Formats: sequence, structure tokens, C-alpha cells
Amino acid sequence: MSREQVQEEFTGYLGRLLDRWDGQVDSSVLSRIAAAERAGDLTRGSASGSSRSSWWPATPPTTHHLASSVTLLAGRAELWDRLRAERVLVRSWVEESWRLEAPIQGFYRLATADTEIGGVALRGELHQPRPGERAGAPGVPRAAPRSTPRQAPTAG
Repeated sequence: MSREQVQEEFTGYLGRLLDRWDGQVDSSVLSRIAAAERAGDLTRGSASGSSRSSWWPATPPTTHHLASSVTLLAGRAELWDRLRAERVLVRSWVEESWRLEAPIQGFYRLATADTEIGGVALRGELHQPRPGERAGAPGVPRAAPRSTPRQAPTAG
């Protein structure tokens, strides 16, 4: 299936969901998109395009997680049998599988200004990539926040 066909299928699927919307705005993304479309703030095409932009980035990590979790279960027949017999455990298994087989192994955080978090002072540092550089790419320095020891409270 080509990219264009996938986009067309998704647009049709989203369109059918928007057509069936009951008019109630709640916390779901779909109800908010439908409300914006009905109010004239979004066209059907822009609703589909913005939805694809929001949901597509999650596809590779989700696919990785599902594949890793199934692989874990394939190697542990007793666990698979137990989950099938005691379905109440499935939710816990899913939560634990996110920890065991996290699709994204870490997020880097950088203090760009001096700050304090949880009583720990962080000195802000920021490396601005030169034109054509990508922050964190090989050969591009990555600024790392440095913490300083906690100051003992002073007697007043």
C-alpha cells in the first residue's frame, strides 16, 4: 500500500468518525477536532492532516513496544498461559512491559538557565548548534546540566 493510499484510508476513517460525532465536546481529541470542524475553524482536510501529524510519530515506538512485548511472551509460555487464564493481570503486564521494553530509552533534559529543582541547584548551559549542525549529533557538544551540592540551612 502506498503512502497516498494510507493517507486516503486514514482520511476516510477519520471522516466517518467525524460524521458520527454526537455533538458532545469532552476531553477526547476527536470531539475537539469535530467541534472545530463544525464551527468552521477546520476543514475536513486540515482536520485529517493535523491528526496524521499528531498520531504518526507514535507509530514506531508503539510498534517496537508491541513487538518486544510479544517476543517476551513468546519466550515465557508460563507467563502467556497465566495472562490468558487470569485476564485481570493483563493491565499490569502492559504497564510492566513498558518498563522492561521501553521503546524510547531516555529523554535528555537540559537546564538552559540557572534554576533549582527539588532543592538542587542546576547551572544553565546551552550549546547553540551552528548552521547545518543538529544538537546532540556526533561531534556536536551536548551541554549537560551540572548540579551543585545542597546548601545546609543556616541557623537564624
